[in-house]
Amino acid sequence: MPISTVKIRLNKARNKLKTEALKMVEDTFGRQKSEPKVEIKSVEGYLSIHEMGYEFLRLSESAPSSPNDIYVSKSNIEQASMNLGYFIVGQARPPKGEERYSALIRFDPEKG
Repeated sequence: MPISTVKIRLNKARNKLKTEALKMVEDTFGRQKSEPKVEIKSVEGYLSIHEMGYEFLRLSESAPSSPNDIYVSKSNIEQASMNLGYFIVGQARPPKGEERYSALIRFDPEKG
């Protein structure tokens, strides 16, 4: 086989590999992955302790636990020096993955 034929085939193979590699890179990094829109909702309620020891927002101080409770993280409680019965106004996101409750993501300590 002549050397020129080998060079032509080598160039074709090289170009094909480059094209495939570029497609792979574009597929991985080039396309914008659209994040699902998360519906943030306004919430308000009283800080209460759940049966399992976690803090939640409830509509009234004496309300029993329900799937509508809003989880409040320890860091939020410490940041605002909240106590049980504290009235909180804020925003919550829906549960992610295996989570069972919506979670407080922002709150306004001035309104609470």
